[in-house]
Amino acid sequence: MAESAPSDHLWILAKNSTAMLVANVIVAILMFGFIRSAAQKLGPDGFGTYTLAVTISTMLVSTIDFGSSLLVIRQVAKNRTTAGAYLVNGGILRGVSTAVMVPLLVLVVHIVDKPSSVKVAIWVSGLSATFLSWTEFFLAFFNAFEKMEFTAFIKLLDSVLLAAGGILYLSRFSDPIGLLWVYVIVRCSLMLLSLMFVFKILPVRSNVMPSRSFSMTLLNQALPFGILVAFRLIYFQVDTVLLSAWSGTRGETNVGIYQAALKLIVFLMVVPDMLSRAMFPVLSQYASHSHQQVQKLLGKALSYFCIFSLPFLVGVLILGDKIVLFLYQGEYSPSVVVLRILSLMIPVRFCSYALGITLSAIDKQKARTFSAGLSAVINIVLNLVFIPLFGFVGVSIVRIVTEIVLFGGYYFFVSKSLSKISFKAMLLKPAFAAILMGIGLLLLKNANILMLIAFSVPLYFVLLLLVKGLPKEDLYLIRRAILQR
Repeated sequence: MAESAPSDHLWILAKNSTAMLVANVIVAILMFGFIRSAAQKLGPDGFGTYTLAVTISTMLVSTIDFGSSLLVIRQVAKNRTTAGAYLVNGGILRGVSTAVMVPLLVLVVHIVDKPSSVKVAIWVSGLSATFLSWTEFFLAFFNAFEKMEFTAFIKLLDSVLLAAGGILYLSRFSDPIGLLWVYVIVRCSLMLLSLMFVFKILPVRSNVMPSRSFSMTLLNQALPFGILVAFRLIYFQVDTVLLSAWSGTRGETNVGIYQAALKLIVFLMVVPDMLSRAMFPVLSQYASHSHQQVQKLLGKALSYFCIFSLPFLVGVLILGDKIVLFLYQGEYSPSVVVLRILSLMIPVRFCSYALGITLSAIDKQKARTFSAGLSAVINIVLNLVFIPLFGFVGVSIVRIVTEIVLFGGYYFFVSKSLSKISFKAMLLKPAFAAILMGIGLLLLKNANILMLIAFSVPLYFVLLLLVKGLPKEDLYLIRRAILQR
């Protein structure tokens, strides 16, 4: 039995990863359409107001979670009988943190030195982010039980409703505040649906009595995760706030230019994010008895993250101008240079997801938090220097530096806790296939952007198969997962 367990887990992981990947491809297509409509309809200034409001509210609302979602996945994956206790006690703590966050949001909206339209947008976006935070908490239980198809369904439904509602609203109006109210309606509905799913589908006992000692233990264990989330939001979101504050009257416009490019990169990060979420419960189970299995699964994940990220990097570098002009309008042309700079973070960020989630799985949360904290400090310091000098280009450069620092910290602590990871073999074949794909794109660069994408995707994977960049056993697992979906 012991010998078959890793194979069983790899099959479950392949199934869950396939569900996540298919759902997120659809999500990316829908959200591309939505963001394109929003950017074109609102213009750089209105789009900047929209994204600035989402950024500030997301940073504030992150205090609701205090790391509980990640803790639930790790602990319930190890012992599923504790799900009821984590749901009840974690829910109570989240209720308290929500009650604390609301007046904090009101205070920030009151003191922020922005026009009243921006203040209202922050408030409405904060309401939406609160509902989303609760939804993420409920979905953590599906991840812990390795039922990722339900998480994928909710994420897909979220994107379908947001895209449909957003595009419908933008077809008649051009107010970012009204657009954010669409978010509120959709995310409140999905929060209630997620809670219903937890009780209907999972074997979670809701009659567990609240326990003060359990709640305090949960809070103490979750705080390192919470601090990590706070640091991650700082180095991933604070640059937008600083760019707005240091750009004078062009604050929202510069934010719109920067965010138009960043949104495209963030969409690509959905792939490693979802695959890492699928890995986390399996890694947590392995960590309790075999670091060797953790190392094996991590190596497999990093190989695939290299396979997925390198063609994205090459494609964005070559087609950056076409992508921006196709998705947005000529007034977003400054976003081209931002997009090409930010594309350099794609492979680094992909691998950081796998390394970071591994640190959490093997109870090295303090090491992960330290790396994120160091990155956050460097991000703030460098942005204070680069923004006045280079504007949104400076922010983009600082983002790359921050991602490299974060990756370096994760790599150091994972290598120290497990064993040193060699990327040479992982990168060689995918890089060769991606370069050949890039040459093909350069030769056909004057063609339509959609034709180029349709041409490059199969070309890359054919080249990868020719150089034997995909092991036969992995192809079998992928084929089995797709056929049995």
